[in-house]
Amino acid sequence: LKSKEQLQLQSAALESAANAFIITDRNGVIEWANPAFLSLSGYDIDEVIGSKPNLLKSGKMSGEFYAELWNTVTAGKVWRGELINKRKDGTLYDEEMTITPVKNAAGKISHFVAVKEDISKQKELQHQLIQTQKLESIGTLASGIAHDFNNILGIILGYSTLLERSRRDDRRFEENIKTIKQAVNRGSNLVQQILTFARKTDVEYNVINLNVIIRELSQMLHETFPRSISIKLNLDKNLPAIIIDQAQVNQALLNLCVNARDAILAKEKPYGTITIRTSYIAGKKLQSKFPEAVPDKYIIISVSDTGAGINESIRDRIFDPFYTTKSPDKGTGLGLSLVYGIVKTYKGFIDMESEAGKGTTFTLYLPVYQEIEEKKPDDKKLDEVIAGGNETLLIVEDEEMLRNVLIQLLENKGYHVITARDGEEGIEKYKEHNEEIALVVTDMGLPKMSGTDLYAALREINPDIKTILASGFVEPGVSSELYKKGIKEIIRKPYDAVEILQKVRNIIDM
Repeated sequence: LKSKEQLQLQSAALESAANAFIITDRNGVIEWANPAFLSLSGYDIDEVIGSKPNLLKSGKMSGEFYAELWNTVTAGKVWRGELINKRKDGTLYDEEMTITPVKNAAGKISHFVAVKEDISKQKELQHQLIQTQKLESIGTLASGIAHDFNNILGIILGYSTLLERSRRDDRRFEENIKTIKQAVNRGSNLVQQILTFARKTDVEYNVINLNVIIRELSQMLHETFPRSISIKLNLDKNLPAIIIDQAQVNQALLNLCVNARDAILAKEKPYGTITIRTSYIAGKKLQSKFPEAVPDKYIIISVSDTGAGINESIRDRIFDPFYTTKSPDKGTGLGLSLVYGIVKTYKGFIDMESEAGKGTTFTLYLPVYQEIEEKKPDDKKLDEVIAGGNETLLIVEDEEMLRNVLIQLLENKGYHVITARDGEEGIEKYKEHNEEIALVVTDMGLPKMSGTDLYAALREINPDIKTILASGFVEPGVSSELYKKGIKEIIRKPYDAVEILQKVRNIIDM
């Protein structure tokens, strides 16, 4: 009798639980769902039973994400994490989920139990705080950014002058041109990194090697931090890739590095070193410090400085939101609390060691739930000979000097080029020459009419029009929408000669 009463109690508890519960068979087919799941998803019980949890799939998570999840639970391990799901009415929401394998008497997996919670409000608040912190970070780097851009402009101006004097010396002439190109790329990369930090973008979970993020960040820090501070990297080349949002990791590491910089500058002699290290550790070894460390492996990222250290009296408060030892004009006190929040989002841990007068080390531990093969970039050389053509192109660009560069570049490859200075002129030129124009290349930020509006207008004339958009920065969500509307390519300014020629030829030949 007691056993029957206990089962009835357990059943009633699951039915009335605030969190959503589902039970699936070993193939992921839903056999039971509680009312909270129906309320969360918007589906009726008849629509849920016999279906799979992928009826909530939003398209926002990568295939690697789901492969890692399934490989974890089918191996008999508990999976915990966050994902973006979609309700029956099409609305998206942030979900925290735990999936636990259930084994039968023979020790084989027979079912899976998933516990789900809508955390959209918490995530929105976190996103707002992160955006505030992003802008604050750019503000703290502003003087270094201005200094570096002045250096870049100085390099371009100086070597442009030297070009005039080195015309008869082929070797020096080529070296001067190469230096100018390097300075332009340096400026372009710095702008791109700043925009990536400052813009509000959607959370994107991708397979990422953290060493790559750290190398890119260290380059920006080298350009923007005072020269009295050196940046050192000690990165484990065997670091496994993980599924994570790059923007959040970027922000967490930037916050730690800015704090390290301030700690060094607070010393009587304001010079020192910031060292970023990566490695990994078995979860069992980490359990002595963090008993909740369940996954088999954790990535370790540490940021160390040779600064003033943190006083013993405030160490218990450093992760509190809005707590800061800086003056009101130096920060909001959100930096470390956001680092803490981001690490906890990924079910990781954070540790801190500090000694007065000798420096501080923050160590992040991020779980690796499943080994993932990193997608390697295509190393094919871009300086190979690119075919030209005799087709007619319409170039819509309001900057005269950029327009002239494109004309020379494309005409040298045999193309016939028609140009327009704004969107309205672009429509006129296309109406006049639409029978012969094979491709349109347009800037997004045009006078009178944006590049996207121009494309929409040209598509009314020719639904099959081939178009390349160019911009200094396009947010990920906007890019995907433009591709859905038929844009063939989006290229980043400043224009890269090889990229332009390759993509023009490829799209014409499609």
